[in-house]
Amino acid sequence: MRASWRHYPNKKGLITGVLLAGFGSSSSIFNLIADRLINPFLEKPLENNIYSKEIANKVPLYFLVVLIATAAVGFISIIILFPYQESSKGDNYMKLEYLVSWEIIKFHRVSILLICR
Repeated sequence: MRASWRHYPNKKGLITGVLLAGFGSSSSIFNLIADRLINPFLEKPLENNIYSKEIANKVPLYFLVVLIATAAVGFISIIILFPYQESSKGDNYMKLEYLVSWEIIKFHRVSILLICR
């Protein structure tokens, strides 16, 4: 959010609204994806609110889809967004921005390795 504010200092309210709307609507979108991937035929749970093995076996697929979607958005944002350059901050500020980007890439790489095990 702070990076967006630096790029559009006169439109902080609009930028904040768009970002928060994106965060809020993503839960609705991923809920629809979960319903379609895990339980596409809307089967009812068996005894004790436990679903069948077929539905339970689809849960790891859903986590993989969510991981890939999140990683794709993260990688695209890393590629598209660039650090805002201010002459008063100097080179240390640029190094910090790139360090944070590399830490995000490392996090996604570890997440993919854990899922693929």
